[in-house]
Amino acid sequence: MNPDKTEIILGPPGTGKTTKLLEILERSLKSFRSETISFISFTRKAANEAAFRACEALNKERDEFPLFRTMHSIAYEYLSINRSNIVIPSDYFTIAKKAGTFINFSKGDKFNNPEGLAAGNKILSIISYAKNNEVELKEAWEILGGINWIEVENFNKIYTTYKKEKNKLDFDDIIHKYASEGIVPNINVLFIDEAQDLSKAQWKMAERLSKKTHVNYVAGDDDQSIYQWAGACTESFINLEGKPTTLSYSYRIPKSVHSLAISITKKIKNRRDKHYKPCADRDGMVIFLQDIFQIPFCDKESWLLLGRNNSQLVYYEKLCEEYGLPFVSVNPDEALNKIITAVTTWKELRAGGHVLAKRAKICYEYMRPVERVALGGKKKLQSLNDSMNLCMNDLRNQYGCVCSDYDWDYALDKLDDKGRAYLKAIESHPDFYEPKITISTIHGAKGGEADNVVLATDMGQLTYRSYTEEDQDAEHRVWYVGVTRTKNKLYIIQPQTDYYYEL
Repeated sequence: MNPDKTEIILGPPGTGKTTKLLEILERSLKSFRSETISFISFTRKAANEAAFRACEALNKERDEFPLFRTMHSIAYEYLSINRSNIVIPSDYFTIAKKAGTFINFSKGDKFNNPEGLAAGNKILSIISYAKNNEVELKEAWEILGGINWIEVENFNKIYTTYKKEKNKLDFDDIIHKYASEGIVPNINVLFIDEAQDLSKAQWKMAERLSKKTHVNYVAGDDDQSIYQWAGACTESFINLEGKPTTLSYSYRIPKSVHSLAISITKKIKNRRDKHYKPCADRDGMVIFLQDIFQIPFCDKESWLLLGRNNSQLVYYEKLCEEYGLPFVSVNPDEALNKIITAVTTWKELRAGGHVLAKRAKICYEYMRPVERVALGGKKKLQSLNDSMNLCMNDLRNQYGCVCSDYDWDYALDKLDDKGRAYLKAIESHPDFYEPKITISTIHGAKGGEADNVVLATDMGQLTYRSYTEEDQDAEHRVWYVGVTRTKNKLYIIQPQTDYYYEL
């Protein structure tokens, strides 16, 4: 990017980076038409949120910002790619079968690759890392590891051949293709948010998009770059030339937590130097606990329970279940969620409300025939369109419900004892419908915040080995993100194993 027309917005945690970008956008609209202003980000959610906030703040309509898009979306349109040319889940399953492995495709990761712990997912992560970092496949395998090299090599050959024969591209291919040959739309002002997470290929695409711009605003924070394992090139952001501006006041981080956060950044060897002040209104507290059972939960405040790896989250979930505390987890228990849906749906119906037939069907799954639903009632409800609205009278008069006068603990008589006990325990809490506790990995909580954050310092053995033997900067950044999620108190759980990060 041309450094003479590039402004770098350095946004430490809670310093109002989005607000700053909206201020710049408002000024830009005085000189340039909205359709020539582009705001690019990784996820559709982030792009749409930026457009929504811009429309709300500036009294605009969404279609006035056609270039508020993900990088993949822009590349897809301006390469004139057909949907038939994109690798889809069925392709991945076919490729995995040919390679004699398995792929889990329940969701995509930050770079739109199938996310999961299956062998095929690990191989795809290695292939993606190699492309995004522009390194040889074997080098990527040596960095990420976790699977036999012969399997990786074999899968890659089958994957490459399949895409060539079927004339298909994956999400990484689209970015690479656009960076070399994509048509550049008419962009006068280019905003790039969370730029510290761009891969080398995405930086090349950003360079192409900036060819005709009058000014570029590149926003991010290298201290919060925690996706290097997925291909993010932190060094490109650190070395980016332009006019830097640091947002110097955090509206989130209290004084005591700020001190701890700064002590972590001092350990990072390769970083942009930046200084910011903590929130002047809150001293906050950093509290060390021996174990998670000492967490002083309070219903009136929000809580974020963080673990370095997914394995740590199980202990938080069991704790909340034991205490009868409602929670939301990034790794949700689908069975428990279904039970909660059934109970909340029944409560709404009993209160005189209307619910979608889809939710009523879930209630019926936990109700025995004859005793709770007349014969034929379940089958009749099942045939109904999911989007239909129903009330309790409808279930009673048309779909065989014979227990409409009873509370959920009687009506939903097929609930198991564990689920019933947990739901009865949390029913007394005022936030039954809106849990104040979120359980997440540190990576999953990036961008989030809570009144109180609990941070378990243990980590998995492989993560610990990578931390002690390889890139320590990467791990320091992860823990910096973890401690800076709190608006008030930070509870640090003392290590329970020999593998931990020292805070």
